[in-house]
Amino acid sequence: MQSDKEIRRREFSLIAILTGGHLFSHAYYLVLAPLFAIIAVELDVTYIELGVFLSAYSLASFVFQVPTGILVDKYGPKWFLLGGLTFTSVCVILMGMSASYWPMVILSFLAGMGDSVFHPSGYKIMSARIREKNLGKAYAAHNFSGYVGWFAMPLSMIFLAGILGWRLAVITVGILGIGMAVIIFFNRRQLSAEGGKKQPRTESSTDAKVSIWAMMISLPVVLLLIFYAISSMANSGLRGFTPVILPQLFGMSDLASNYALTMWFGGTMVGVLLGGAVADRFKRFDLVASIGYIAGAAAIGLVGYKIFSASAVPFAYLFGGFMVGVISPSRDMMVRSVAPPERIGQAFGFVSMGHGVGGFIGPIIFGWVLDYSRAENVLLAGSVMLLAALAVALLAAVFGRVQSPVPAE
Repeated sequence: MQSDKEIRRREFSLIAILTGGHLFSHAYYLVLAPLFAIIAVELDVTYIELGVFLSAYSLASFVFQVPTGILVDKYGPKWFLLGGLTFTSVCVILMGMSASYWPMVILSFLAGMGDSVFHPSGYKIMSARIREKNLGKAYAAHNFSGYVGWFAMPLSMIFLAGILGWRLAVITVGILGIGMAVIIFFNRRQLSAEGGKKQPRTESSTDAKVSIWAMMISLPVVLLLIFYAISSMANSGLRGFTPVILPQLFGMSDLASNYALTMWFGGTMVGVLLGGAVADRFKRFDLVASIGYIAGAAAIGLVGYKIFSASAVPFAYLFGGFMVGVISPSRDMMVRSVAPPERIGQAFGFVSMGHGVGGFIGPIIFGWVLDYSRAENVLLAGSVMLLAALAVALLAAVFGRVQSPVPAE
C-alpha cells in the first residue's frame, strides 16, 4: 500500500512526462505559421495555400483520432504515445529539408497522423492513474504544457529563423522533439493505463461495439464534437494568421505581431492553471465556459474593430487568451462526464476529431478571407465563432447534464 506522499510523487512524475510530450504535440502545429510571411515569398504561394499546411495537419488528426482512440483503449497507450511523437518529429525534420510546396503539405499531413495518438493516449493514462480529486489539476497541467508549446513558437521561430534560416529553424525543433521522445522512452514504465484505479469489467466484443456507437451518437457527445470543431476553427485562424493580420491592421512589424500572439498564449497558460482549480472546485463547467468565451470573443472582436491602439493590442490578446484558457480544463471535464470509464480514450478520440475538423476548415476559410476580404474580418469571424461554440457547449450542458463529472470507480 503506497503512502499519500508516494502517490503524489508518482502522479507528479507521470504528469511531468506527459506534459513534456504534449508541449511538442502543440508546438509542431505552429512550427511553420510564424514563418508564413517568409515562406510565402520563397515558395511563391498564397495565404490560402499556406493555410493548407495547417489544414493538412489537422485533417490527418481528424481522420485518425477515432481509430487511434480505439487502438489505445484496446492495446494500451504507451507505445502509441512514444511512436506518435517520434514519427511526428521525423516528419517535421523532413519538412525543413523539403525544397517545394507539395512535399511539405504531404509531410504536414503525416505529422498530423502521428500526432493524432497523443490526446487519446494522454487522457487515457491520466484518467487511469490520477486520483479523482487531482484530475482537474492534472488536465490543467496537461493543457498548460500544450499552451507552453504554442507560447514558445512565435518568437522562438522568428529568432531561430533570423540566425539559422527558416529551414534549419524547423529542423532544430524536430530534433528537440526526438530528444523528448528519448526521455519518455526511458520513463515508459509510468505510461501504463493500469493501476491506481479499479478497472471496469471486460465486455464481449458485441457489447463493446454497441457501447462505442451508442456513446458516439449520443446527443451530448455529438454536441461536444461540434463545440470542439467550431472552437478549433476560431483558434486555428487566430493562431495561424495573427502574424499576418496585425501588420495589415496596425502597421506592426513581424516581431511585434508575433509578440501579440505570444501574449495570447501566455494569457492562456495562466488561465489554464487557474481553470484547473476552478474545474475541481465549482463543477459548473457550462458556466465557466460562458464567462470565458464571451470575454475572449469580446477582446478579439474589439481588436478587429480597431478600438485599441497598436500598443494596446498585445494586452487585449493577453486578456482574451487568459479567459479562453480558464475554460480549457472544464471543457475536458465535460467530455469525461459523458463517457463511461472504460471508454475514456475513445470519447476523447472522438470528440477531439472536432479539433481536426475545425483545424482543417478554419485555416482555409481564414486564408480565403485574408486573400479576398479585409484583414479585420478574420478577427471578427473568429469572435463570432467563439460565441457560436459557446452556444453549442451550453446545449450539450442542457441535454447531457454535464455540470458534474462521472463518479470515480
